[in-house]
Amino acid sequence: MLGVWLLAPGASTGLTPLHQGPNAPFPSPSATGAGRTVSFPEVGAVVAVEMADTPEARAIGLGGHAPLEDGQGMLFSFPTRGRFPFWMKGMTFAIDILWLDTTPAGDRSLVVVHVAAEVAPDPPGTPDADRAIYAPGPDTLASHVLEVPAGWAAAWGVLVGAAASVE
Repeated sequence: MLGVWLLAPGASTGLTPLHQGPNAPFPSPSATGAGRTVSFPEVGAVVAVEMADTPEARAIGLGGHAPLEDGQGMLFSFPTRGRFPFWMKGMTFAIDILWLDTTPAGDRSLVVVHVAAEVAPDPPGTPDADRAIYAPGPDTLASHVLEVPAGWAAAWGVLVGAAASVE
């Protein structure tokens, strides 16, 4: 079965999935997400993103998706802030996962609050109880999660505290 599983905020490592998209093809970007980018002005990086802004799209994530090219990513947009743990069930390629949150200014500005770098897919047949969970610390909240090719964050120097914006 393919699909990235998105766990409910605060979910235990018992790993109860909200939804799994078994062998589902990756959905095309939503009407609100066509042509969107995430920019990191301090380093001059721009990522063209496919949006995961509905519960269904967030549940499927990059499951069944071809590996990302440099400058491509998926942006998960959530209606409320949370920890948003992820795991790599069904993934076939490694990624960097960046958690972003709104800034106190309240505008469209974001800031990187956590980075999980070089997250590799689980070997086929890994029992769910043995899968790693990737999430920010218990006191770190995010409003968005950006998935990019493995090594992208280090290559561009995008670290915790980096400013970002969604265009």
